[in-house]
Parts: sequence; C-alpha cells; structure tokens
Amino acid sequence: MNAPFEFNSMLVFAWLSFFLIMGLYLRARVAFIQKFLFPSCLVGGFAGLVAMQTGLLNIETDALENFGYHFFNVSFISVGLTRNDAEDEAGAKIAGVKGPA
Repeated sequence: MNAPFEFNSMLVFAWLSFFLIMGLYLRARVAFIQKFLFPSCLVGGFAGLVAMQTGLLNIETDALENFGYHFFNVSFISVGLTRNDAEDEAGAKIAGVKGPA
C-alpha cells in the first residue's frame, strides 16, 4: 500500500522545531551558554549537527537546504513588511513611500 502523502517534510520540520526548542531550553539552563551569549538557535543547530554526524538522526541534506532556502526568504520578506511606528510621518511623505500600514 502506498502512502497518499510523503511525510518526510513534516518530519524534518518537526526535528528542526525540536532542536530549536532544545536550544531554548539549554540556553535557559546552562550558565556557560548564557555567560558567552550564544543564541539559542545556534545551540540548537549545533545539537542537530552533532545528532546528524553521529548517526542518531538521518535527515537528507536536500530537505534541510529546501527549508533553509524558504525560511531565509520568508525572514527577509518579513523585514520588509515590518512597520516602524517611530518613523516620522513627514519624512515618509517627503520620500513618497509610506511603507506597510
């Protein structure tokens, strides 16, 4: 019986989410990581790298590349759509561009 839908992308997303949450937890609990101001996403990414290189986790690199590509694009799009409330309205009207409302 064939599966009606490939769940590989959902599993990759679940593992990425798990490692990000694990990075948040380790950042909150380990004093060494807090002292040197390591970001939680870096800690989680390093934990995922260790899990992949030791063979505990088998994720195809193509799937990670696809997720990285799309998340990177979404992050840049969201920066452009962010509204700046502190911006002077007169300055925005002079430039002719008001920005997102």
